[in-house]
Amino acid sequence: MTIRGRPFQKGQSGNPRGRPKRGAALTDFARWAVLQTAGPDDRRTRGQALAEALVSKAIEGDVTAIKLLFDRLDGPVPQVLTGEGGGPIRIAWPWEDAAVAEPPDPIITVNGATHGELPAP
Repeated sequence: MTIRGRPFQKGQSGNPRGRPKRGAALTDFARWAVLQTAGPDDRRTRGQALAEALVSKAIEGDVTAIKLLFDRLDGPVPQVLTGEGGGPIRIAWPWEDAAVAEPPDPIITVNGATHGELPAP
């Protein structure tokens, strides 16, 4: 006997074979390729050769290579969000200036849609 909302008997799995295996992703192939040797007479991996090439480009003055190196080594520069005059961001609620016993729901408008309505295309 099954109960509504429970299509399987107690103790019976709804997915007896488990989650299906994913296929190989592009990153798996790239990771494999980077770990191979750079050449027959070269003891470096392709990843080491790529890193050396990137550092060489940065030393030559390639701005993109310099930015990529610093982003990977130190992390990207955090983006600071500020409000007017460099102060904190202010969120205006409809009841802020009104003396009400119970505040209403905030009015949120995104791309012209208010409270779940979709704007006309």
